[in-house]
Amino acid sequence: MVDTENNFNPDDHMVLIGFGDVGRRVAGVLHDENVNFIIIDTDHGKLKDSEYNYIIGDGVDEETLKRAGVETAHTVIITLGSDTNAIFSTLVARNLNPHAIMLVRANHQPSIDKIYKAGADYVASLPSTAGQMLTRLTLTEQESEEMILMYEGIMVEKYKVTHRSPLKNKSIIELNLIETTGCSIIGIQEGDTLLTKITPEQKIKENSTLAIVGTEEQIKKFKNRFEHKE
Repeated sequence: MVDTENNFNPDDHMVLIGFGDVGRRVAGVLHDENVNFIIIDTDHGKLKDSEYNYIIGDGVDEETLKRAGVETAHTVIITLGSDTNAIFSTLVARNLNPHAIMLVRANHQPSIDKIYKAGADYVASLPSTAGQMLTRLTLTEQESEEMILMYEGIMVEKYKVTHRSPLKNKSIIELNLIETTGCSIIGIQEGDTLLTKITPEQKIKENSTLAIVGTEEQIKKFKNRFEHKE
């Protein structure tokens, strides 16, 4: 597929910055799950024969990120080969979109703290598993286990909203989960519909299932705040 910025619909979408080994792994899973996403990379040769939407450009360039719709994306995944570029890309993307979930791959352990300070929500530092980890954070597949991911202290857990739940009929902005628990909602399952574009005004309905992401301590705070009130 050719450079598709003019044909891409930047609605309810993700932006993937970097199309190296990890980026290709992420793109493959997102494509298989029919997620609406667009890739940013400098190497046209790697993308010209792909079936993905993409933009050729620098992942640290503000105008390139704007062309990809970072300002309205619900999730930004950064898988650049240079940690310096990952830090700058995170800074620029966070400045353009304060509300997006931002997942970043770190190539070296000492860079993790800097990437978090730049604005990342979650950082994966092991190249062999970073692609799987970053992708799984964006998807909420139906599985038998309540805990669907635990990697480097980051967990994704399902929460069923019952008729007695204090979350029922509350909006995301009313709950203020990030401030009170540190957790984020990255997906809402309502019957057969999976919502991944979570706006501050989104109301949480009875019988929906939430995908909650956070560290182990943050998940505990969430449970203490909400589950004991069931």
